Amino acid sequence: LGDHGMLGLASVLPQLHGLKSLSLAENRLSTAGLRSLMTFLAQRDWRDHHPVEQDQIHKNDGVRTTTTVLETLRLDGNDVGKALIEDEDLAGSLAHLDGLKHLSVAGCGLGMVSDAGRAAVRFLPKTLVRLNLAENGFVSADLGCGGGCAPPKPRIATISPAATFISGTPLPATSKPPAPPHQNESAAKHLKSKPPPPTQPPPVHEANPKRAVTVAAELQQRRPGPLVVALLRLEELVNLDISGNPIGCHGARSIAACLVRQHSSLTELSLCSCGIDTSGVRALATVLEEAAEQRAA
Repeated sequence: LGDHGMLGLASVLPQLHGLKSLSLAENRLSTAGLRSLMTFLAQRDWRDHHPVEQDQIHKNDGVRTTTTVLETLRLDGNDVGKALIEDEDLAGSLAHLDGLKHLSVAGCGLGMVSDAGRAAVRFLPKTLVRLNLAENGFVSADLGCGGGCAPPKPRIATISPAATFISGTPLPATSKPPAPPHQNESAAKHLKSKPPPPTQPPPVHEANPKRAVTVAAELQQRRPGPLVVALLRLEELVNLDISGNPIGCHGARSIAACLVRQHSSLTELSLCSCGIDTSGVRALATVLEEAAEQRAA
């Protein structure tokens, strides 16, 4: 589905007054297709025709609400990142979908826009409960700090000494020749006669108070970046997925200090494949421990 197909689809969508979920993932939509979609979603005629619950009318003092009935919108894998960040009209149209609860824009290239273009993230509706921002190329600077950790080193394939040929090319011998049979038998008898060593209990790692103080002080100095500032405005957000973004340990610290610590409703956070090392995990653990202590108190 490309931009022209979206134009045709947008002409049919107004007839679906009860549409609650729209998935357009993995298509060929760009700025033009997204503009056609937002034009349809912003039409007051369509928004006014959907059925409204009686309790919602009561909350609005008897006035018919104009909140869109659409609750779920998926745009994953479409080339719309640049438009959502730099086009203020498109960003505003999406941000004003007051009834939208679930937005998924994974793999849309939001983090690939220039630094000047991503100075602000304006396209997130305040009513969001679930948000998927996976694999968008966000870095630690988007979350609140300059510079990121070095990417993880690639694994180096190890070759067993028993393998002497690869693709017909002989490898140099790196292991000793096998011992004679009688030496192997005597060694086996010696091992059987030797008593097994006593089992030792696993070492107990005590908490380092100096390290905890250092982590807490470092977290206090963190300042939120443009993406975190936008996320903090989503007061109803419960589920956030930032997997697959190379934010590194610095980005994890910013998330811990500026988002997890300050966001009251966020309960589910996915940070898979983000290049986070021990220091980032330690920062997240510190903040989660603080939250647990506050709940216990």
